[in-house]
Amino acid sequence: MLNKKRKGMIKPGDLYFIQIGKAKIKIDLHTLDYIESYENYCKYYLNQKPHLSSITLKEIEASFCKTEFIRIHRRFIIPLRKIDKIEDNQVYIKNAVLPIGNTYKEAFFKIINGLN
Repeated sequence: MLNKKRKGMIKPGDLYFIQIGKAKIKIDLHTLDYIESYENYCKYYLNQKPHLSSITLKEIEASFCKTEFIRIHRRFIIPLRKIDKIEDNQVYIKNAVLPIGNTYKEAFFKIINGLN
């Protein structure tokens, strides 16, 4: 569920609901490991457990704060604070290895280098 008033401003600690089937489930964004796209659906990985929701990655990307969450690939959005390691154009978050897409690489490394 996206709150239009808060577009581009959702950060960890904020109240956030996702649609799973007919239910709206409140999630804690501190538990969000990453989001993976499957066309018009997305899987939210919360503490490594997937939750499928009928929303596009583009809609999610528009609602999340760009300084906290970043798109690294056409299929993935990650919270920056969850990155364990970056190596060979891949991001490591817990047990997941996610690719950094060529389209998103420059913007990603610009943010990462700006954090140092």
